[in-house]
Amino acid sequence: TPDMPFVTDSVLMALSHDGLITHHLSNVVFATTRDENHKLKSLKADSDDLQQEVVIYAEIDRIHEDAIAELKTRLDKTLVDVRAAVSDFDAMKEKLASITRALQDKPPATISREEVEESIDFLNWISDKMFTFLGYREYRLGERNNKLLLSPVDDSALGLLSRKSRKGHTIELTEEMRKLRRSRDWLILTKANSRSTVHRNAYLDYVGVKIYDDKGHAVGERRFVGLLTSIAYSESPRNIPLLRHKVRKIFERAHV
Repeated sequence: TPDMPFVTDSVLMALSHDGLITHHLSNVVFATTRDENHKLKSLKADSDDLQQEVVIYAEIDRIHEDAIAELKTRLDKTLVDVRAAVSDFDAMKEKLASITRALQDKPPATISREEVEESIDFLNWISDKMFTFLGYREYRLGERNNKLLLSPVDDSALGLLSRKSRKGHTIELTEEMRKLRRSRDWLILTKANSRSTVHRNAYLDYVGVKIYDDKGHAVGERRFVGLLTSIAYSESPRNIPLLRHKVRKIFERAHV
């Protein structure tokens, strides 16, 4: 496969599915050239001028012959996910940068200046090596038959959320989701209900940015999914935007 960030970790995750043990894993990067049919023409130990490909070799538990096809399918899907996330990484970061600029230029009237500044600082914080961007999609709110619906915007998906198998679908807002929509919180920070297939086997972190109309009503959402980095987890809460504000309030109320 083309040499990409996260590829070896992700393959190991796919191999370890359902308790399967990988006893040995190694990888070697080669510089390659291929013809128009993708047939290998040359292989070199190293060259900056050629495409970099990685060969991953693994020794795993013996499995039944019927399970081999399932394993192959899982590995293929994993590699597609890695390619999608890596190829759209810069585009997702630029999406976040454009949202941050828009917030600076025209902040929602429903949130205070202090919250605007903290939100800007938080978005800049996750963009600075604190968040591994894996997917993005935009949604719009609408009504149909007295139901409040959240629908994906066509051609807005990037990374993992651009996969055909993860095509967005319209959902009806639950009462809890309606409360979240009415809340003054401009950012939605939570965990997704699905695990990452890229980089690390963990539930995806979810950063939602509400979209407002000119009257200050929430009309949609820009959603990022990914993983907080190890740097973020080791950061002091006093240095994390939004969280530092909560910590300060707690200390003030406790008179500490």
